[in-house]
Amino acid sequence: MGASVKTLLTYLQLTVFILRQGLIAAMQYRVSFVMQIGGMIVNDIFWLLLWILYFQRFPEVNGWRFEDSALLLAISCTTFGIFMFMAWGLLDLARKIAQGELDYYLSMPRNTLWHVSLGRLALAGLGDLLFGIMVFLCFCRVTWQNGMVFVVVSLLAAWIVYSFVVLTQSICFFTGNFERAASHLFWTLVTFGLYPYSAFEGLLKIITVTLLPAYFIYAVPVRLVKVFSLRGLVEIGVFALALFALAVFTFNRGLRRYESGNSLALRR
Repeated sequence: MGASVKTLLTYLQLTVFILRQGLIAAMQYRVSFVMQIGGMIVNDIFWLLLWILYFQRFPEVNGWRFEDSALLLAISCTTFGIFMFMAWGLLDLARKIAQGELDYYLSMPRNTLWHVSLGRLALAGLGDLLFGIMVFLCFCRVTWQNGMVFVVVSLLAAWIVYSFVVLTQSICFFTGNFERAASHLFWTLVTFGLYPYSAFEGLLKIITVTLLPAYFIYAVPVRLVKVFSLRGLVEIGVFALALFALAVFTFNRGLRRYESGNSLALRR
């Protein structure tokens, strides 16, 4: 147990170091640095303005108000901002598998999935992250309690996004060609952040709980920030842990197949 905790702390320290070094390196090109972060913030502002104009005309739609949409936007931007900045390299995983490019990461001493995740950092994710926090502080009713809940559920939602990407990208180990489908699944998941959580009912709820975990990334976090429930927090925590375990199992199983076979055989 002690060794596991020590290993986890080591990985956390290394992650912080790599992210900090990447940020320092990016800041040397200040114009590019500002443009990437500022560009994402401007893009997000357009979505906020859209909701403002919409709810000026329709103050309430099926119990859904502007504050609800602002909270949804805040959680969505914060969640994907965390993922983009810390694990954007995962979106290339399927391509690396198909083209036999994982050999480079296999030669490294640390965990292969960890290396791939930190292989590419998206500075635009910082823009998303900052914008999400600003929207929450400026347009939502903020208290110490829901502020802490906002942070926790955003981290859990980002963990779910991470696990979902690992799982879908790892399918390429077994099919040999899944890059485009994995990319489409990710961006489909992103677009669900535009829908109010009241829409996650019936067949759509079944889809967003099973095929796409949008229900736990958007609907549950919004509900918990508005009205905290320990049961709801446990539900999203258990789901995040289960999906992560499935994703890591799938990746490791596929990695053994990749290592034991000729990487050229995966190219199609």
